[in-house]
Order: sequence, then structure tokens, then C-alpha cells
Amino acid sequence: MRGMSAPSLSSTAACALLLVYFMYLSPALALYCAHCQHFDPGCRYGYYRARECDDPESTHCYTVRLFVGIGYGTFRGCTTWNDNRDDCRGINIRNRTGVQCTQLCDWNGCNSAIQDPRPWEK
Repeated sequence: MRGMSAPSLSSTAACALLLVYFMYLSPALALYCAHCQHFDPGCRYGYYRARECDDPESTHCYTVRLFVGIGYGTFRGCTTWNDNRDDCRGINIRNRTGVQCTQLCDWNGCNSAIQDPRPWEK
């Protein structure tokens, strides 16, 4: 047929590269964070293996630690919060004062272990 030519090598290579990208490299761009709640054994100090975030829009991993009276709770997971903060602030829960410490990070597995159990005592 006149005017039609076979696909060029460069367009075939480009298609192959796109296929490889979407099959192998694109999933590697997902964020992996540890996930646990205050009632999970080991969430407070233990190591949790990171897993892929359920929300593809997640940009950071978080660790939130709550200290109220003699109670303590740790939560870890994925979030779309976009500020790299690492702070502690006073809170009030049911007329009891306490401290909430939040740590955000943006690389795979960065919230898998807690290094500093009481950061406000520095």
C-alpha cells in the first residue's frame, strides 16, 4: 500500500520501553510504610515490615505517638500530608493533658522502627 510504511525501529523501541516502565518500574514508585495501631504488639518499639500504601496518592509515612497520663499509644501508616514535620505538641483528650509527637518521612520503610521513645525529654 502506498503511503503506509512499517513501524520504525525507534517507535517500536519506544513502545517496548513504555511497556517495561508500566510493568516493572511504575509499581516501584509506590510508597511503602509500616502500618500498625496502638493495640498491635510491638507497635511501640518493634520493627514492622513496610507494605505498599493503599492510597496511591500517599506521599509520606507517619508515626504518631500519644502520651496521656500513664497511657501511651503508637500509630504508623501512610498519609497525604505533605510537610516533613517532626514535632511534639500539647493535647487535651477528655480533660486530660498529654503530648502528641508526630514524625513524617518520605522514603520506603522510614517509619518501620522508632528510635527515640520520648523525644520531648531532650
